[in-house]
Amino acid sequence: DGSVSSPIDLSGFGAGTYVFTYTVGPEDPDSECESDNTTVSITINPNPEFTTQIPNIDCLAEAPSIAVNSDTAGLEFSLWKKSAGSPGTFGDYLGAYTDLDQETEYVLTARDKVTLCTTDYEFTTGRIFDSPLNPIVEDVDPDCETLKGTILVTSRTTGLRFAILLTSEVPVVLADIPDASFMDYPIGGFTGYGPGAYSVFAKSNDGCLSGQTAITLIEPTCVTECGTVFGFNEAVSQCFLDIPEIKNNRWGWTNLIEENSGSTTLTLYRGAAKCNTDKGTEAGTATIVYEGGSISVEYNMLPGFILSEAHVYIGCEKYPVNNGKPTVAPGQYNFNPSLGGNVQNFKVGPIPAMGDVYVIVHGVACNGNSVTSNSSSQTFGGAEVTCSTASLSNIVVTKPGKNNKAAFTASFSAYPVPFRETLNIKYEFDYKSDVSIQFFDMQGRLLSTYKAKKVSKGDVTNLNLDFRTRTSQVYIVKVKTDRDVFTKNIISDK
Repeated sequence: DGSVSSPIDLSGFGAGTYVFTYTVGPEDPDSECESDNTTVSITINPNPEFTTQIPNIDCLAEAPSIAVNSDTAGLEFSLWKKSAGSPGTFGDYLGAYTDLDQETEYVLTARDKVTLCTTDYEFTTGRIFDSPLNPIVEDVDPDCETLKGTILVTSRTTGLRFAILLTSEVPVVLADIPDASFMDYPIGGFTGYGPGAYSVFAKSNDGCLSGQTAITLIEPTCVTECGTVFGFNEAVSQCFLDIPEIKNNRWGWTNLIEENSGSTTLTLYRGAAKCNTDKGTEAGTATIVYEGGSISVEYNMLPGFILSEAHVYIGCEKYPVNNGKPTVAPGQYNFNPSLGGNVQNFKVGPIPAMGDVYVIVHGVACNGNSVTSNSSSQTFGGAEVTCSTASLSNIVVTKPGKNNKAAFTASFSAYPVPFRETLNIKYEFDYKSDVSIQFFDMQGRLLSTYKAKKVSKGDVTNLNLDFRTRTSQVYIVKVKTDRDVFTKNIISDK
């Protein structure tokens, strides 16, 4: 009588081919109509299957990406943002999808080229790490006043911290740089860095580290003023102007150093005209070491001073002699080393020596810090100084007699030696004078001063020493009269 449409819902079937038989019969069993059936073959195609790989985002990743790591034969793909609502154009898989937006929902759809069945894979990209580029830097080299320079970062500084290390101290593995080494960029740049080769690194808040940027701060050349220096120690020094034989107005000092007396320190004064140390500037020290049959002189300049010339006289007389005439010109000294440039420290000797000697220490000291080397020395191989101790230990000043009469020698003696708490000073000069008796240690420090009135040859002053002495220690006794200055070394008892 006609056809009737009756929908049938069949579900729960997986992919495959199925045969369905549909049978129709009369509802009335007494009906003369016969039953009828039909057979239908239905194929359910499978959805595409594929797997993906999403690399972890770290400091080395430039942007999020996704890759298909299964067989893509017979499939085509479309990558689209979920916010778009539907896939875009499909195409063959040609490799990983890169440069994706960060923190964005994406859908990767695979479609069978024949059946057009599709499978969606949804994912959300992560945040891109802040991976800084190598910083761009400029330098402000150290100045002569502070000897400190500045390192400026002219590239991005926001959100970054910086580490500045001496290049020689950069670890082999950059990740081993301690986090405490990184600091925020200050207004005006990183200040207070001395001359040297440095490496600069940037680090983001994500912990990502830049590469290395090298920069060198150049040490300034700061020689501004130079002048003559001479070594002085009140206990052993005598001014050139107080030596009658020297017929010029040169200032400076000669220093009596007794045989094997150990270490004596002189202060190097620059510009101390007329031997007035109050008018001079301390530029360093010169340490004279006389022991074991040899003597040496070591210059040590104070910070801010450099030594550009050195001249040392070591001899049996107070001064050098040139063509039979006394001279204190540094060019006539017997030990004139070549410094090889500006130095901070320099040692003359050791030089074999015997007996008491006179030493003059001269140099040229300049304001500055630009040195060729920090320390150097010259030994003057083959040189030696041999003096008669007897001719020097008691003779401090020799003056000609009046009217061509025989000259006299002026001195004093001290006993007992070794001494303890008391010491006797016997005078041996042929005139009457008030005297000042001073005691120094071998570093030139004044320990005590005593006075005596109107003494002359043969008089004895008994001293009860009021300073603390050390056993077997060498001390310097200095006797000043109205006319002369005499010195001796004495030793304390055990």
